This record gives sequence, C-alpha cells and structure tokens, in this order.
Amino acid sequence: MKPRTKIQHEVFRMNLNVIDIQKQIKKWTFSECNEKLGLATKTRFWCIDCGDYHPISLVKNNKAKCPNCKIELSIVQSRKRTYNQRYWVAFAELSCGDLLGEVQVIRLFEVRSNHSVNFKPHFYVVENVRQFIPEDHSKVQYVARTRNMGQGYPSGGDLEIRNVSHYHSWNYNPCPYRFHPWSQFKPKYGKIGINSGLQGLSFLESTRILNFNRNAETLLKMGQYGLFSECSNNEGKIFRYWNSIKIALRNKYKIEDSGMWLDYLDLLDFFGKDLKSPRYICPNNLKHEHDRYVQKKGEQERRIKLMEQRKKIAKEENAYRESKAPFFGLVFNKGEITIKVLESVKEFMEHGDILKHCVFANEYYKKKESLILAAYVNDQPIETVEVSLNTMEIIQSRGEHNNPSCFNSDIMSLLHSNMSKIGRIYKSLKKANQITIKA
Repeated sequence: MKPRTKIQHEVFRMNLNVIDIQKQIKKWTFSECNEKLGLATKTRFWCIDCGDYHPISLVKNNKAKCPNCKIELSIVQSRKRTYNQRYWVAFAELSCGDLLGEVQVIRLFEVRSNHSVNFKPHFYVVENVRQFIPEDHSKVQYVARTRNMGQGYPSGGDLEIRNVSHYHSWNYNPCPYRFHPWSQFKPKYGKIGINSGLQGLSFLESTRILNFNRNAETLLKMGQYGLFSECSNNEGKIFRYWNSIKIALRNKYKIEDSGMWLDYLDLLDFFGKDLKSPRYICPNNLKHEHDRYVQKKGEQERRIKLMEQRKKIAKEENAYRESKAPFFGLVFNKGEITIKVLESVKEFMEHGDILKHCVFANEYYKKKESLILAAYVNDQPIETVEVSLNTMEIIQSRGEHNNPSCFNSDIMSLLHSNMSKIGRIYKSLKKANQITIKA
C-alpha cells in the first residue's frame, strides 16, 4: 500500500536507506546456518552439500569428512534421496527519523535450500519482513510482503508498508534461527544482553518477556539464550526451578538443551531428589541421565498399573466365574490345535498381553451374551475366539495384533464341529434359569 500518514511516509524514506546485506546473508546462512548432514545407508552416504556418494568406511562415531567439500558432516541413517531445509534468519540495524526518533530495524529473511543426490543444492534467501520499532514499541511499523491467501508467513508480492492487525501480528513476527553477527542493536538493548547471540525467540517477543518476567533479564545477561526462550514456552518451570537454575549457573554448568534439562528436573522432582544439589542437577551426560530416569519412571508406572489391574481382576473374578463356570472344562482338540474356554479374568489379561489385542482392555469378560475361548498350538496361545451364545456363531477370532494366524481356518473348523457341545450347555442353563442371556 502507498504511505498515507506522516509516520508511514517517514518509514517509507527509512526503508529506502537500509543496508544492502543480501549477499552477506546468503553466504553466511549457507556456510554457518545450514545443517551439514550425510544421509547414510548400510554401504554408503551422500553429502547434502555436494550431492555425491561416498563409502561408509569414512564414517567414524557418526561423523565423516566429505572428500569433495572438505566439510565435517553429521551422519544420519536414512534412505532419502532428497532433503529440504527451511528457516528464518535476522539482521538488526538502526535508523533515524524526525517523528519516530531512533528506530530499531529488524529484518527477517526466509531461507530455503533443496538438496538432492547427484545435484548441487538450490539455495534461496528472500527478505520478507522489515520491522521498524520505535522507542516505546507502541506503534511498530511493518514493511513486508503479502501472505498467500491470507494465511501463513508473508512470502508473496513486493516489500510494501502493511497495516498489521493485533490478531495477525504473529504472521509478521517469525522466530529467527539466528541473528547475523554484524547485527547492530541500541545500547539500551545491549546492556541487558540482547545482541547477535539471541536465538530461540524473536526480538519483539524477547522485549515483551523482559517486561513481565523478572528472571528473564538475568538469563539474558548471562547468555543463557536457551533458558531465556523457555521463559516464553515454559514460564512456570522457570519460576518453579529458579533456585536450581541459579545453582547450575553458579557452578558454570553448560546447558546445551534447555528443554531436556527442565524435563530432567521434573524427573528429579518426581523421585524426590535434592534439586539444590549440583550432583543431581549438573550431570556430565544430560541425555544419559534423562533417559535413565525416564525408563525408571516408566517401570514404576507399569508397576502401579499392574497393581491396579490385579485389584481390578480380584474384583471382577467372582462375577465372571458365576456367569461362565458351567462352560469351564470345555476342551476341543485336533492335531496340534487345542481350544478351551478362558476360566479366569487373569487369563484374559495374559492373552491380551501376549497377543497384543484388546480382549482384556475392552473387558470382554463382562459380556454375558458371549463366550471367550483361547486357541493354542503346542501350548502357545495363537488366537482368541468370541462365540455368540445367542446365535452359536463365531463373532471373531483374533491372533497377534488382531490379525488372523496361519491356523485360523483350522481353528474355525474345529470350533464349528464342536459348537453343539456349547449349545447343549447353554440350553440346559437356560431351562434351569441359572443365567440370563440377552435376546
């Protein structure tokens, strides 16, 4: 849109005088920001920077040096023949105007790189957003491209002055992966730690956090950008574990993955560990300790679940026996196949665990109108069968993961030939009015 107000005219003039940084941004993003990967199969890997294949013998400890590019690659197991990267980077500079005074300018570039086997990568860097931020942040002015179909980040058309509503401001405020090292910030921002090292949050989001989170400035000044970004995503955890954070920083502990470290503190708290002890909160190998406690918690939760299941079994056992006891002892044999009635709720749970289906989870032992039988081959459970007591027909016969086994047809045939025995027991019970079968 054309500038209409005095402020828009001033922004239009400042926009014409921004630094020409496009070439430097493109060179920097390709060399410093793009992932350096090798996608490997069992016999070879290909470098995403040059597209050439190389022998797997060059890989050591998931690292390899590309013979063509001379670049150190991180090796990932994958059969992909293409790989795409897409992210944002930013550049900060200063500008002055008569009405707005000294303005902080944040320029946001969208980076895309497409990699394919046997081809050099196609690399695109497009500047899509410019933010002109006055002293009080009250009237941020935007020079940006338009959003495609009114959705997503701006990427189409020309850089023009845009009226950005409060509800769509996030579209024009993407989170950059990194700031270019030549970025220039106002001295007042530099004093509180906002510089080219800022990552994980946009500039506007960072300044907003500083207004309401008293701990954020401390993290920012100490260069803890990962924890600083968590002030937006996990503000509650930052307040909850603030004493632990201070102890870790006092011990000069390097927190490489702030999200994992905060999750690790959750695990320590779950197990009642001392959150003020560097022994626990500053592990040498964070991932190993995190995974160990995750496994430990999983085992404890499984034990609790098993106890609950046992209580549930004890509660339901008598009701099941009263309902299906007349059928207990029914056994049908043919060759290596044996079919018999499940005689306890515990057996339902065991068969559900072995065959990985829902016969226990969906409480089939409560079905008054059905009889549940188990088929065995050489004393190993192979299928679970549901028979309708109303129609004397097989409703379903399920093997592992609900799939039919290779003995399915033989099991069905054996059960059909003995269905009359089940029917006789059902008729005698019905005449004696010992059980009620749903019509």
